[in-house]
Amino acid sequence: MSTALITGAAGQDGRLLAARLVERGLDVVGVVRPGSPPPEGLLRQRTVELDLRDAAALAALVRELRPAQVFHLAAQHHATQESGRQALPATHEAMVAVNFEATRALAFALLAQPQPGHLVLAASSQMYRAPEADVVVDEATPTCPATFYGHTKAWGSALLGAVRRDFGLRASVAVLFNHESPLRRPAFVSRKVSMAAAAAALGHPVDLQLLNLGARTDWCSAHDVVDALLSMADQPEGGDFVLASGQLHTVSELVALAFEHVSLDWRRFTTGREDRRVPALVGRPHKAEAVLGWRRAHTLRDVMAQMVEHDLRLLRGAA
Repeated sequence: MSTALITGAAGQDGRLLAARLVERGLDVVGVVRPGSPPPEGLLRQRTVELDLRDAAALAALVRELRPAQVFHLAAQHHATQESGRQALPATHEAMVAVNFEATRALAFALLAQPQPGHLVLAASSQMYRAPEADVVVDEATPTCPATFYGHTKAWGSALLGAVRRDFGLRASVAVLFNHESPLRRPAFVSRKVSMAAAAAALGHPVDLQLLNLGARTDWCSAHDVVDALLSMADQPEGGDFVLASGQLHTVSELVALAFEHVSLDWRRFTTGREDRRVPALVGRPHKAEAVLGWRRAHTLRDVMAQMVEHDLRLLRGAA
């Protein structure tokens, strides 16, 4: 039985991906942070607690498992601590270790195998910026990070491109834009919105406060993104792929879709500090469509409906 290794196995993408890989008949091993509870579902008996800042231990795990596929989904990201007086050297050091050094360790550990597996890195739209006007991002767009997190993701992506070119490693980079599912943590705006809509539908008091209702984002479905990650790992050669919807939606549109699902007027429950359009990034997924045959099966309306239904079940169960 072939083995697939997933870092960040307890996260949204890791849990969705693990379920799909098990369906395919792979032996799935998920890496989780030491001391963290095991992710629910299929990975409960196949987790490894490992600090991804320990590159040597990560490389040793690859040597032990000899995985046919490796998905490096884990990321260290503390955006609120990246600038000004809140900037912490330890936070930046952890981002370098998890987002770059762990990528390096995985790549060279795979290269040392007789039959190296395919390495797929979850990169980020934060490798780019839109300072003055909207920017369409495709695989040829030069990286231009606005955050330290974006820099570390860009370094890992560039490293895999070089290793792929120089040594022939099957290494792929997924440039991920915002992708949502009911497994999103409550800290994400999409989940805040779905939880608020569900609470309002059940008669709970709701005061959803959002920063800028006019801000625009390229949102898509996490289920669709996982489909693309699987297709990337199946390719005979590595490559870079932008995974996005190719469309921009405002925060107010996102909120409206969630509250429409429960037949409520979102304006009754929502306040925004601003309603201002600002430059935004939008992905151009043409290469994924052409090479991977990627088709997005879920609209943003579908995604928000799924999330609201999930939160309705949670709230009813807690009552």
